[in-house]
Amino acid sequence: MEKIKLAFRENKRRFIIIGCVVLLCIVAALGIIYFALRNKSDIQGERPGGMGERQSDGSIVASGTTMVGMVEDSYDIDYLEDDLYIEKVYISSGDEVKEGDPILKLSEDTVSAGQRQLEKAVTQAELDYRSGVVSYNLSKVDEQNTYDLSIKNGELAASVYADKLASIDENLTSLQEQIADKQEDIQEYQDAIDNDTYYDKYDVGYWKNVYETNYGVFNERVNEWNLAQYLETCDTDYSRYQFVSTGGNASGSGSASSGTGSSSNGTGSTSSTVQVSGEEKEQLNQMTTFLKRVYEYLDKYEAAQDAYEAAKKDAAVQLEKCKVELESLQLQLQEAQLTYEADQNEAKANYESAVAEAGAAQSTYNTAIKKLDEDLEAKQNDKEDAEDNLAHFEELVGDGYFRASSNGTARVVTSQAATDLTDDTMVMAYSNPDTVTVTVAIDQSYIAQLAIGDKATVAIEDHDDFDAVITQIQPTSSSTSRSSVTYNVEVTLEGDVSDLDVNLTAVVTFPSESQNATETSDTADGIDKIDRIDSSADMGTVSENQLREEGLTKESTQDSIEVSTEEQVERTSGIQAEEQAEKTSGLQAEEQAERTSGKQTEEQVEEQTEEQAEKSSGKQAEQAGGEQE
Repeated sequence: MEKIKLAFRENKRRFIIIGCVVLLCIVAALGIIYFALRNKSDIQGERPGGMGERQSDGSIVASGTTMVGMVEDSYDIDYLEDDLYIEKVYISSGDEVKEGDPILKLSEDTVSAGQRQLEKAVTQAELDYRSGVVSYNLSKVDEQNTYDLSIKNGELAASVYADKLASIDENLTSLQEQIADKQEDIQEYQDAIDNDTYYDKYDVGYWKNVYETNYGVFNERVNEWNLAQYLETCDTDYSRYQFVSTGGNASGSGSASSGTGSSSNGTGSTSSTVQVSGEEKEQLNQMTTFLKRVYEYLDKYEAAQDAYEAAKKDAAVQLEKCKVELESLQLQLQEAQLTYEADQNEAKANYESAVAEAGAAQSTYNTAIKKLDEDLEAKQNDKEDAEDNLAHFEELVGDGYFRASSNGTARVVTSQAATDLTDDTMVMAYSNPDTVTVTVAIDQSYIAQLAIGDKATVAIEDHDDFDAVITQIQPTSSSTSRSSVTYNVEVTLEGDVSDLDVNLTAVVTFPSESQNATETSDTADGIDKIDRIDSSADMGTVSENQLREEGLTKESTQDSIEVSTEEQVERTSGIQAEEQAEKTSGLQAEEQAERTSGKQTEEQVEEQTEEQAEKSSGKQAEQAGGEQE
């Protein structure tokens, strides 16, 4: 029984100890959460300081506290096909880093592969650019030819237009003439078929009459002179006759058809030589000549007869052909008449187009050349981008290490060994004692006056005033009203800030728009003076006296140009940044504030939490000891 009581007491003691430990852990956790939240609330409530108010001169004044700037080193290479591989991480939170210290060691294989890819891209971009130069020069020649052709067409437009109108009229006239000729042919063929007009056209009757008349006279003479005995058929044409030779003198020649049936009584098929008297010989010679003429008439008669027969036979075919051709010509004429006005309008439009193109030739040429220049410039930009990418890669991780960009204390290291380093990754965030910022709250009614890049003045107790520049504007919803929006405006101090500590009260003054305008006007006056001096310098008349009269020196004018240019660029970029800032949600601003302020007070929170946890754990231990007793 005693043993059971002892075992019970021992188990009870163990449970009490375990319960105390668990209670102590809970209290410690609650203490940590309490102090972290209180610190966070204090930081968020106190960072912006007093709400900005507009002064009588139009400037805006707000208060805040100084904070050490934070620097983020990010891997911002987005042009690699494959990610780099992290072999080792050298830095952890709380470590002090110096500019150039290695943060990550990267795989040699992935770095080499990335470099080869970028080198190949540079080579390809150079080839594309060279090809673009060749294409650019050829295209410029083509555009010049197009320009010259447009000018020439414009000069010839009037004459071309007149020729086109004349051609349209000539086409109509030609079609009408062809139709008239074709109608005449049709009438001719129709008459040939219906009225046998070809008989007279080819003089068949005429040559027939001539032949028969002369042949009749020939027969009368032959019979009268009794010369029929001397006629014989020709060797080549037995239908015709010739006179026999007389005394060795050939008295007959030629060939002719008997035509209507001659009464000549020639016999035999071969010529022979006969002896005749002198009178008969003379008669034979005359008749031989006459017979040749008769047969010539016979030839013409037969040719006319043949032509007549052929034409009469072909007339029917030609008639049908001409009818088809006439119908085609009539259709062409009808179409030409219908399109006559349209053709004239087209010719006029072409004329006006040629004149307009000639008038716009220079502008068209300039536009085309500008496009060619832009295309070539794009290729050159691609080449430069490829070269810049390679240079950026080599500078950032070319030696296989990702290095710190400045001095500071590491607060967050996000990269881990044996993982890939991807694009747009924040590798490390660390405080930078060389940068001091002040964040103030500005109501939305005043924010339009401010832009990223604008100047400001920061007054800190026991320190000289500092010039500052607006570097960030973020909207946040007010806790008192959903419709009220305030903006956290961050300014970065310029100059030597090594003597400043964190959490110093600072009063930030933003100049009014009129003051900014005055500064801009002064800058413009300075630039105007510089322009006048430059103009004089171009004419060779500038002197030191002129510089003195303008209140400028060469060094001051150059400085004024640089300052005014920087201010203009900063003001322009500020407007764009303001639009971007308005799109950023209040939650993003809160997270940025938490990360910036939380990292600065992390060590304080840890120390306070540990102290509170130790006190709480001590009290709990004492209470537990009393209960055990």
